[in-house]
Amino acid sequence: MLDLILKEMSSTLGVIGILGGALWTIWVYSRSNRIKTAEFLLQLEKEYTNHIETFLAIEYDNDYKERFFSALQKQIRKPSGTLTDTESKDINTLEAALRFFFVSLSIKWLRLDSGYLDHLNCYYLRKLRSRDELSKYVEMFWPQLYFWSELAGRPFPIRCWRYMWQVPARWRCYWYGADNYEKRQIEPYKEPEEPREKDNTE
Repeated sequence: MLDLILKEMSSTLGVIGILGGALWTIWVYSRSNRIKTAEFLLQLEKEYTNHIETFLAIEYDNDYKERFFSALQKQIRKPSGTLTDTESKDINTLEAALRFFFVSLSIKWLRLDSGYLDHLNCYYLRKLRSRDELSKYVEMFWPQLYFWSELAGRPFPIRCWRYMWQVPARWRCYWYGADNYEKRQIEPYKEPEEPREKDNTE
């Protein structure tokens, strides 16, 4: 009888030991993951300061028109067209900022950010969609950023709903490739109409 009890206790302690070891492993992994996440976020914060001037130029109307408007229109009409030296420099600066967002998105795909990157980047991601020319440029050349900019920082039900509407465009992007915009686009870009002057003859 005593031997049976000891065997049962031994089995129980073995199970408890295994569970305890598993919980300990999960805790250590979670803690290590949080540390890695913090390190990633600190590095991204340092990199973010290199692009803040570009983000602010996108945000303010006068700076945006002066630096990006004409260059973006040329790139949308004819991506292989000729830019002036100033326009080329501004596009390169914009590309570096978009690359920063793409690196953030890549870290998000690795599940290392615990959702923080959505909240850190959502403001300026939405600014990418607030300018017609810039929004079309991002859709053409950075489609994954275009999709993310609509979802980042939104409540979960809204994210799910908007993601469902993105599925056809995401599938075209996957099927034709991100670089084949002509086949995966939904609607061609329409240039904004010039504002009409009011007729004061009446």
